[in-house]
Amino acid sequence: MDLLKRIGLPLLMLCITTHSNAVGNQTLIRTRTRLGRPKSSASFGVYAFSPDGKTIAGGTGVARVSSGNRISQLGGDVLLWNARSGKLLRSLSQHGDSVRWVAFSQDGRTLVSASRGDGTIKVWQMPAGRLRHTLKIDAEARSTNLRWPRLTLSSDGRTLVTISSHVISIAGGGSVTTGGELILWDLGSGKKRWSKADSDMYTAALTADGRGMVGVLYKIADVRKDDRGRTRFRIEHALQSWNAETGDMLEPVDLGRTSTPEKLALLDGDKTVALFTSRGLSLRDRLTGEVKHEIKWHKDRSFGRSFLSTDGKTVGRTSLGWFEVVDVATGQSRRLLTTEFPNKVNFIYFSADLKRAACGDAGDKAGPVILDLVHTTVALPKTDRPDLPKSQRRDVAQRPKQQLQRRDVAQQPKHLATLSGHVATVTSAAFSPDGKLLSTGGTGRGSGQLKLWDLSTGKSVWQKNVHTSHVRGVAYSPDGRTVATASYDGTIGLWDAASGEQLDTLTGHENWVNAVAFSPDGHYLISASRDTNACLWQIHPQGSQRAQLVTTLRGHEMWVMAVAFSADGTKWASASADSANGVKPGRIIVSNTPGQMKHESQPELSTGGFALAFSSDSKTIAVGGNGAISIYDASTNKAVRTWKAHNGKVNAVAFSHDDKVLASGSSEKSVKLWDAKTGKLINTIDAHRIQVYAVTFSPDGKRLVTTSRDKTARLWNVERLRHNETRFSQNYINLLWKLRIRRMGKILTPTREVVKI
Repeated sequence: MDLLKRIGLPLLMLCITTHSNAVGNQTLIRTRTRLGRPKSSASFGVYAFSPDGKTIAGGTGVARVSSGNRISQLGGDVLLWNARSGKLLRSLSQHGDSVRWVAFSQDGRTLVSASRGDGTIKVWQMPAGRLRHTLKIDAEARSTNLRWPRLTLSSDGRTLVTISSHVISIAGGGSVTTGGELILWDLGSGKKRWSKADSDMYTAALTADGRGMVGVLYKIADVRKDDRGRTRFRIEHALQSWNAETGDMLEPVDLGRTSTPEKLALLDGDKTVALFTSRGLSLRDRLTGEVKHEIKWHKDRSFGRSFLSTDGKTVGRTSLGWFEVVDVATGQSRRLLTTEFPNKVNFIYFSADLKRAACGDAGDKAGPVILDLVHTTVALPKTDRPDLPKSQRRDVAQRPKQQLQRRDVAQQPKHLATLSGHVATVTSAAFSPDGKLLSTGGTGRGSGQLKLWDLSTGKSVWQKNVHTSHVRGVAYSPDGRTVATASYDGTIGLWDAASGEQLDTLTGHENWVNAVAFSPDGHYLISASRDTNACLWQIHPQGSQRAQLVTTLRGHEMWVMAVAFSADGTKWASASADSANGVKPGRIIVSNTPGQMKHESQPELSTGGFALAFSSDSKTIAVGGNGAISIYDASTNKAVRTWKAHNGKVNAVAFSHDDKVLASGSSEKSVKLWDAKTGKLINTIDAHRIQVYAVTFSPDGKRLVTTSRDKTARLWNVERLRHNETRFSQNYINLLWKLRIRRMGKILTPTREVVKI
């Protein structure tokens, strides 16, 4: 900890954000261990630590491999690893399909695994790994009842609860999925102890002695028809206690109106029930249902998934690029940022002593990362910077602490203003020609939303619900009188910028319209669509009040995502995405003036094309793809430079008015500024809480606007963003190289003299 204090708080904030918790304060990740790989290429997704924390059990998915006319399956195994070294110890190959659930008994002598595909539950004798029993699940329940948290193992390993699901039809129409058959299995004999059909129970937990059980019941209430003839109903929840030995039930306890519990746990000697929902955690009295304590998930992380520790005292919350550990009793949390999975962290499993955790992406075939959650030191890689002479490749950890000195460390730049008022994602933005107004488009409730802002006050001038689906793109006409919108309803709208009155609707695309752009003289409009076409429209030809379709460009093979006119009006370009399997490439097509309609060369985009921008001098085109930015010469349409820019999809690119800076926004929530000539990174800012959809410079180049899924648009001072260099001592820079810090997927990669934050 002394080392971290000396190198400075900003480094600590870049590494990991922590809060006070039951395990300790300022806890940092020390160990990052990868599990050994079996010979198959199947994916992983479910794990369990043994009670002593020394062993990890994991279930593999199935990879179907085709060889000639023969198809073979790999996976469906239960694998055992050494939790400290990651060494693969054993493979238990008995399941015929993907393993979806594994759990150890509290004494570590029993391991249970379940496969949804083959409809079996395997009971293993540990540590020998001998198969004791195979439990068969009814075929009708296979597709739903083997999904966590539908299985619950007693702490003594003698009882297993399985809850299937079925669909209840509501009188007058409609349906709801709820609990089906409830079965208690005796794992000593491998037989059913008792069962109950149509239990209406969704999830359950067994008491510490295994004799009692508590579950959450669904009740359908207030079934009615609304004004449109649609069936409406309310779901009420209740706590149901059972005698686990006989199946006898006690009177249910009404929970009132609450979010649907995803899972539950018994605490405080089985006196308290912890209910986990998408919104938070509720601690209730088991007998009365009275609320004892409630914890609301942080609004920035409300969309995460919850994983309960084996003792029920800790819950892990995971989502895109983060996970946090929450103490159930106090609600206190610490937020840990994994370095191995920058884009997705969708599972986390804890050891019983909370000293280790396995986390990662279920779709990653490399398996999870095992994290040490206790030690407060930072483990440095064994290798030093390869670009330094060998004489300088000394382990920083062995250097005197007084050598690690920090110089002026800059803070993240502060945005000028936040424009709030959209009900959902803000997908696009456009400045008026004089830079005094800003138009933003986004998602509404059953429609698109269009807003006009006065930037001198930060207040909305007017707002309208437009189209019958989301607004994906907006553009201002050069005279400032018209705003154009691109919508997922397949149409383009033209609106009076002063009043918001609709002027025209352009129809011609057969799928979503993703983007629109005006020509510099305002006589033409181009549109990009998911129907793989780009359309050119003439605005009010020969005094007509309606726009007319001039031509349709059909050279793309995939969705056209972006369009743009050159500033001199002589060219217009369109870019398309690539297919997920890479069979159909993305493409950039540059066309001449509308009068000639000559299409120039059509180079393929290796990373797809999701964003497009011309430089102010019309000589350069920037294209944003799957994590990369490519620069093209507009005269030859040949790629000049391509570099890795983001870990997620690049949703937007824009040139500054002097063409010296290129801004990019991505699905990983960051905005980056680049030297437009060299591709060198100037600055990285965490502009929003979640993904960024648009970046646009103001006409005078002094401001940058960004929009996001977090329902806001933000204004930034460009001059501050362009001059955010921080200089450090050489020893400090060497330390950063050793740590290879990755924060929410953005690598802090220092040069030998200057570090860009």
